[in-house]
Order: sequence, then C-alpha cells, then structure tokens
Amino acid sequence: MSAMAELVRRRGLIGYLVLSSLKTANKSTYLGYVWWVLDPLLMMLVYVLLVRVVFERGGPDYAFFVLLGILPWKCFKVSTEHSITSLIGAERLIKQLVFPKAVLPIAAILASFVHLGVGLLVLLPVMMLLFKVPLTPALLFLPIVGLVQFCLTLGIALFLAALNLFLRDVQNITKFLLQIWFYASPGIYPLTSVPETIRPLYMLNPFATIFTAYRDAVMYGNLPELNYFLFTSFMSLLALIAGIAFFHKCEPSFAKIL
Repeated sequence: MSAMAELVRRRGLIGYLVLSSLKTANKSTYLGYVWWVLDPLLMMLVYVLLVRVVFERGGPDYAFFVLLGILPWKCFKVSTEHSITSLIGAERLIKQLVFPKAVLPIAAILASFVHLGVGLLVLLPVMMLLFKVPLTPALLFLPIVGLVQFCLTLGIALFLAALNLFLRDVQNITKFLLQIWFYASPGIYPLTSVPETIRPLYMLNPFATIFTAYRDAVMYGNLPELNYFLFTSFMSLLALIAGIAFFHKCEPSFAKIL
C-alpha cells in the first residue's frame, strides 16, 4: 500500500515520462504517428493472407476478427518488452536520483495503452462500417476489459522488470515465451476451434477470456461469459498485487546490481 501511495504522489513524473515516450516514438520516421495505426493493419494483412488466402480458412469477417486480437496483444507484448528493459536503460538515473523506480516500467506500459486506445478509436469505427457491425450497448464494456488487461500487464511487467536485473536472460526468454503465449491464445483462431474437452483448462489462459471479451463487445454485441471474466479479473488483480510487492521488495537492491 505504501508503494502504491508513493506512485500516486509521483503521477506528475509518470505523466512526463509517458509524454516523452509518445513524442520520441517513431520520431525519426517519415510516417511518424501514422505507424500507431499502420502497424496493426499490416500485421492483420499478414494473417489474413496466411489464413484466408493460403489455408482458405476463416470467414468473411476474419480481418476484423484477427484485428481485435492483434491490437490488445501488441499492447501487451510491447508493454512487457519495454518494461523489462526500462530499468537497465535508466541505469545512470537510478544510481543518481532517489525516486520510485516503478515509474519507469509503468510509464512504458501507459504509453503502450495510449497506442491501444488510439488504435481502437481510429480503426474500430472504420472496420465496423466496412463489415456492417451495428453499435450496441456492449461497447460500453470495452473500458472494463481494457482495465483487466492493464492490471494483468502491469503485474507481469513489474515482476519481469525486477527479475531481469538479477537474471539478464529474462528479456531474451520472454520474447520466445510471448510468441508461444500468443499462439496458445485465440488471437488468430476462434475459441470454438479448441476441443470442448480441454476448453475449461484452456480458459485458464487470461488472454482466452480477454480476446473473446473484446470480440464479444465489438463484433457480436454480447457481454463476456461472467464466470470466466470474473476469474480472469481476479487473477489479473492477484498478478498486479504480486508484481508490485515483488518489485517493491527488490527495489533497494537495484542501484547495487546495475
């Protein structure tokens, strides 16, 4: 609780770091902020070509379906990878100044969620018009799904960021684990592809619920299954508490390790 209270008091510093990250992202590129929208569209195109054209699978709305998996996953993946390296990249700052070091990974995560928000605000209306998806009250559930994903991301990212200072192989191992995690989640295939006999076990994967919740709210106008969503929300909250506690416990050793 003391660690969380200190982070609240440092919200000005976190806001400054987030704005700085957003301004420098793609600064040297010609398209600049357009990449926030173009990158997920290009990833969507790759999977559409692979699944729809090569394997002749999916359906007429597969592009929209896969985009609603790519956007939240890219946010999670970038948040985690940037958070892991955020402490190492600020070695001099950590040694010279006294401040809660958690602001560094938190700023990286918030910047990624800004990208997710922009992507949803820009791409969802366009895709809903193209695929003739009606507006429904279920869209109001999107912020709740985003909040659950944020808690899960923050907890995992803080844990890995602190662990990486003790075991530098963590940042390399995480890249492979994230790739496996994505394909073990219904990001590019529907949940119905998973055999019913193992589906309860499969739903222990939080992104099985998160991906499905995004699609239910946007494409199908439904609320997610309450039991799975409540379980994922509870696990995300536990991950957040555990991540903050582990990071706070390790924080006094950061300056010595770096």
